[in-house]
Amino acid sequence: MGKVVVFGTGVVAYGIIEESAKSGHRVIHVSTKPDDTAARSRYINEKHLVQFDAENDADLVDFFVARSDDWDGALLMPVNDEYVVFISQHLPVLSAHYCCTVQPWDIHHEIINKNRLYQHCYDHDVPAPQIYEVSSVDDIASVGDEINYPCLLKPHQTPEFFSVF
Repeated sequence: MGKVVVFGTGVVAYGIIEESAKSGHRVIHVSTKPDDTAARSRYINEKHLVQFDAENDADLVDFFVARSDDWDGALLMPVNDEYVVFISQHLPVLSAHYCCTVQPWDIHHEIINKNRLYQHCYDHDVPAPQIYEVSSVDDIASVGDEINYPCLLKPHQTPEFFSVF
């Protein structure tokens, strides 16, 4: 039986936990939120609540390295953007102990920011959503006639958006 370390919160983590368990894997859930819905899953074999501070994440690296004796070779599956960024930025250390599912930071850096990702698509004639960068109500008014509906309002970097709102 393989091990899957699901690092993340919410309904997406819940789905990955359930599917991993149904596939015969031992599921370890690492969450940063005490009220995390995913932590209620009956499919979790082991739970850990950790602190996460993107500006000071050395303790979290130490947490994963310290558990690598028990979890060595496990699939490390970050679910939310900020955890994907964390794993990507610490890939050299973490990949020595885990099977990681993210790209190195020099690649992932270009993917996580939707503005850069879509620009790469445009540059290579790959279809991608039309984006408008807006920072104020006046910016929205200036592009209002160009926007096709229905449209989706989405931050270009979700972790930074959530840290403010």
